[in-house]
Amino acid sequence: MQKTFHIVMAVILLACTALLSGEALSLSNSHIDDTEVIKSEDGTKSYYNVDFDNLSKSYWFMSMHDVNDNDAVDEFARIHYCQAYENYFRDDFQWQRIRHSIREEIQQERGSYPFRYYSISPIYLDRYDFDSKKFTLTANSSLVNVNTIDGLGPNDWDQYCGRDRSTKYYPNRVYIKFEDAINFEGFPITERNANDLIMRMNEEGNKNRLMFLEMRFRISGYTPVIERATTNILTLRARLEELRIYEDVDRNQLIYKEIMDK
Repeated sequence: MQKTFHIVMAVILLACTALLSGEALSLSNSHIDDTEVIKSEDGTKSYYNVDFDNLSKSYWFMSMHDVNDNDAVDEFARIHYCQAYENYFRDDFQWQRIRHSIREEIQQERGSYPFRYYSISPIYLDRYDFDSKKFTLTANSSLVNVNTIDGLGPNDWDQYCGRDRSTKYYPNRVYIKFEDAINFEGFPITERNANDLIMRMNEEGNKNRLMFLEMRFRISGYTPVIERATTNILTLRARLEELRIYEDVDRNQLIYKEIMDK
């Protein structure tokens, strides 16, 4: 939050200075909190938390919008530069210059906008299978032919910058539909490691054998937005790249990983 605050304030001060001096306005784009970004082991891939702000940039990466569409650009500014929007939107001439700078920013930086994401879900281990040397997941944790998950659910969208309804440009309901159905009902682990895991769980009082599933995926496309009175619905196509199982909620203790797509 502190990082975002400083950048937003810098944008506002920059806007005021540029408008008074007559110089070209330049807006900084990079205000995604780095703590929300997961790097791949080789450092070549970045996975972002699925949220409204990050997705609003992915739409530009995928060229969902025309950069010459003033409404799409203005709404982007409303999301990411609210104070500038509130201060200058009703001033036609000043806002025209700000809009021009934001349009240039999008054109220059859209190639670096997020298109890889991760999601975290709780899962529960069932009994250890000594024949197959694997832990199975409980019935309500297993993924069987799962091809769609919530990106933005009913409670994941909040009002922003005076807007109490979403727009067709930046929907409030987003589904992630995988190209291939996901089937994951357990994972292999040696008897020794399984025994150590069970002992740690018992010592920590983790009677339900709670663990955490992290899915890493990349967005590969989209279907047109469905517009409704109070809800705009978007389905993003995605390809699963990696599954990881962690012992702890902070995801420090990796127990298993499976690379699905390189």
